[in-house]
Amino acid sequence: MKTAVILTGASGGIGQELCKTLLAEGCQVLAISRTNPCIVAAVNYKWLELDITLAGAGDAILKEVSFFEGAELRVLIHNAGYLSRNSFASMSDEEVERMAAVNYKAPFYITRALIRWLQDALVAHTIYIGSMSGYQGSRKYSGLTAYSASKAAGSALMECLAAEYAGSNMYFNVLSLGAVQTPMLEKAFPGQKGADSGQISSFIAGFSLGGWRVFNGKVLPVTQGDPL
Repeated sequence: MKTAVILTGASGGIGQELCKTLLAEGCQVLAISRTNPCIVAAVNYKWLELDITLAGAGDAILKEVSFFEGAELRVLIHNAGYLSRNSFASMSDEEVERMAAVNYKAPFYITRALIRWLQDALVAHTIYIGSMSGYQGSRKYSGLTAYSASKAAGSALMECLAAEYAGSNMYFNVLSLGAVQTPMLEKAFPGQKGADSGQISSFIAGFSLGGWRVFNGKVLPVTQGDPL
């Protein structure tokens, strides 16, 4: 049986590359984002236009699970992320809430909505794409307080779920990325150079399909240098 994958944040630099890599691996992919990822139409691919922070987003995703034919939902990748850089005192309430909603609350509610489908799989691997800025003990940066805190919360969510479902068919892990060359990085840190998004996406894809064999409940740093 084929592996079915649900991926949020499909229109970003990492998300688009992830879609292509997972499709090349023979997976069926339900890609979720607010804007079209512009992936060449494939029989194993479907795009769902959705703001994952809206009430009922989990139910909207559930309605699309029937897209998977001859495949089993085995991988859920929380790749969507939102970053707004501003000082602690100047950060607006709206920006704080948006980061909390995208980076922590949405993964919580979406995972909960899909938990029955994940439980029915032979093996199910949920991956949260975290950030080194939210990694415990890492270097922290001015202007990223709300972002770092929201990413740390998302990472803790995966650790807690691994404990709650220990011994089951479900595995939960975090890949805490350092700086990756994406539009989000360029907007927050103009001129900053990061790792190649294609290489990082290939690593994430491979980990999502097989990392559960070695890791569960782990927050893993993915960086070679001074991370963001």
